[in-house]
Amino acid sequence: MNTRKTAISLLVLALLSLLIPAGCGPAGNQGSVRLAVDKAVKDIYPSLVRIHVVVQSPGSGRLMKFQASGSGAIISDEGHVLTNHHVAGNATRIFCRLSSRKLVEARLVGTDAMTDLAV
Repeated sequence: MNTRKTAISLLVLALLSLLIPAGCGPAGNQGSVRLAVDKAVKDIYPSLVRIHVVVQSPGSGRLMKFQASGSGAIISDEGHVLTNHHVAGNATRIFCRLSSRKLVEARLVGTDAMTDLAV
């Protein structure tokens, strides 16, 4: 996956999200906006992943296991996934469901609680 293409696609999607309020006005160019959004989604979709985590934490004197999930985006050709710290930061096991539906086990590379980012 081309990292530059992924970054550009994410930027395009973010910019297109700014146009959503403009779509509430006259119906003159809604068709072209819709086509642009559809193209951005098609370009970005392969880089999106669903993240499933197992978290262990002490509770009532014993170790409790919890499952949680979130989302992320593949940001490198090596398969690094950018997600949130609150999703994966304290996980003991991490699994990613790719857009191809393949489930792969992942490991936490780094995390920053202050910015709520994790890789």
